[in-house]
Amino acid sequence: MRSLARLAADLPFSLDDTAAAAEAFARGRAGDAEACRHADLWAYVWMVRYVTRKFLTERVGTPSDMDAVQSRAMDGILKAKEQVSDPARFPAYVSVVCKNALLSHRARRHVTVEADDTTLEPEPEDAHADLDRAAIRRDVETAIEALPAGIRTVARMRFLDEAPFEDIAEATGHPLPTVRAYASKATARLRDLGALRAHYYDDVLPPGADGTAE
Repeated sequence: MRSLARLAADLPFSLDDTAAAAEAFARGRAGDAEACRHADLWAYVWMVRYVTRKFLTERVGTPSDMDAVQSRAMDGILKAKEQVSDPARFPAYVSVVCKNALLSHRARRHVTVEADDTTLEPEPEDAHADLDRAAIRRDVETAIEALPAGIRTVARMRFLDEAPFEDIAEATGHPLPTVRAYASKATARLRDLGALRAHYYDDVLPPGADGTAE
C-alpha cells in the first residue's frame, strides 16, 4: 500500500476523484499525452488497490492468485480503454472490470483456509462501494427510461425507490396484480441488458466498451 501511495502521489487529483479521472481520460484520448499518462496511472493504482483490499479482507488465495486477478483486470481495463465509447464513463468501466475479474477468480478458486469470524466480517464501506452503487443506479435509471411508458413508473418506484407493491398500487391507481405484472415485465427486460449484466457477470463489458450501443 505504501508503494501505491507513492504512485498515487504522482496524480494531480485524488485517487477517489473519479470525475477528474474521467476528465483526464477524455483529454488523453483527445491527444494530451500527460493526461493520458495520468488516466493510465489512475486506472492501474485504483485496480491494484481494489484487488489488494479484497484479498486482504477475504484472506483466501495466494499472492500468485492476486497477481492473476490483477493481470486479468488490467487486460480488461486496456481493452475497455481502447474501445469505450463514452470517456466520461471510463471510471465506472474500470470498477466493473475489476469486479468481474474478482468474480471470475472466486468462481474458479478452491478455499485453502478455514473461514473464521474475521474472514466473515463485512468489508468496510469505501470509495469502491460508492462508485459501484453510483454506476449501477445510473445504468438502472437509463434502462428504466427506455422501458415502455406503461411500466416505466412502476419500474422506477420499485427498483429505484424500493417501494412496496401496495404503495405503488396506491400511488398509480393500478390494481395490485397489475403492478406485480408490470414489475415482472420490467425485470425480464432489464435482466438481459448488457449495461446491467456487466455489474454482475463476466460475460460482457459495460455498454459501449465493445463499440456497440445497448
